[in-house]
Amino acid sequence: MGLAYDPSTKDREVLNVNEAKYGVTIKIRDTFGEFDPSTQDTVVIDDRRYLNVAGQPIVWDVIQVAPDLENNSFVKIVLGVTK
Repeated sequence: MGLAYDPSTKDREVLNVNEAKYGVTIKIRDTFGEFDPSTQDTVVIDDRRYLNVAGQPIVWDVIQVAPDLENNSFVKIVLGVTK
């Protein structure tokens, strides 16, 4: 489970540098080492609002992983579509 929201200005800069066509930021609970997301991972958001024009789920590339500085219990992940 996670919270998906529009990227912040800083996140948009990261997306622009990586030439992402569009992006989203998510927050997930920090598992403290049980699972560590990396930029080698991909993500599918199971929500009808995140389907492509063909009605298929979008496969997001992990662009950046960072601790959530507001709440140490979460990890912030910037997702983008670069292909």
